[in-house]
Amino acid sequence: MLLNQTYKLTSITLAGPADGTAPATVKLFVNKTAMSFDDCEDFPATQTLTLSSASATLPLHPTKFNAVSSITVFIENNQGDGEVSCLSNLGFVGLPLHTTNMKDFKKVG
Repeated sequence: MLLNQTYKLTSITLAGPADGTAPATVKLFVNKTAMSFDDCEDFPATQTLTLSSASATLPLHPTKFNAVSSITVFIENNQGDGEVSCLSNLGFVGLPLHTTNMKDFKKVG
């Protein structure tokens, strides 16, 4: 997912059905724009999340998600160990980062 600006993300919300197809292990990769399934399995994730229920809001590591311009979400497996994983809701909580433009400051005095 490529974002239109840079964000500081604080948490992620995931939800799936209660039939065992909801995600169990989710890997997040920050600012990696061209990842394949092989890359998701070979490279270390920025953060790996483990879900024990069909829906959850999980905190993200504060220093690893403070300048996010793209994020890759890889669902590694599901809670029923089946071949198909279902996700009904994916949400991110955070704030956009605003850069300070030094030209906007005026000399005082």
